[in-house]
Amino acid sequence: MIGAEGILEAMPHRYPFVMLDRILEQSPGYCLAVKNVTINECFFPGHFPGRPIMPGCLVSEALAQAGSFLGGPPGETAPGRIDQAFLLASEVKFLKPVVPGDRLLITARLLSAARDIVRFKCDGHVDQQLVASGRFTALVRRESP
Repeated sequence: MIGAEGILEAMPHRYPFVMLDRILEQSPGYCLAVKNVTINECFFPGHFPGRPIMPGCLVSEALAQAGSFLGGPPGETAPGRIDQAFLLASEVKFLKPVVPGDRLLITARLLSAARDIVRFKCDGHVDQQLVASGRFTALVRRESP
């Protein structure tokens, strides 16, 4: 399990764009992450007043960030750490709104890896219901020895 400190160590993002709270499971090619959605999020006052909904672009960002942990533990470079250099999001679907109080569980699975390009699929669930999914293409940053 990786907590907030490990996530901040592994990712270049900082508040308010860190969309993950914890990595629950991780193995090469697989990640299970969690985003706890609270009413204190900075985007809720304007989206939408009276009926707060997590913006779809931020749900998509949370899915994509989970893909950053498809390698191994933070700092491990095989098969490579995805350093948020996302090239493409495709087939992104939003099936239900994500609202304050929800616990968004995100599964990320590696689809393919060739050279510095990886493709992965992510699904987001709330209360065991699929709320969002998408496919992402990203660059892998390989650290020099």
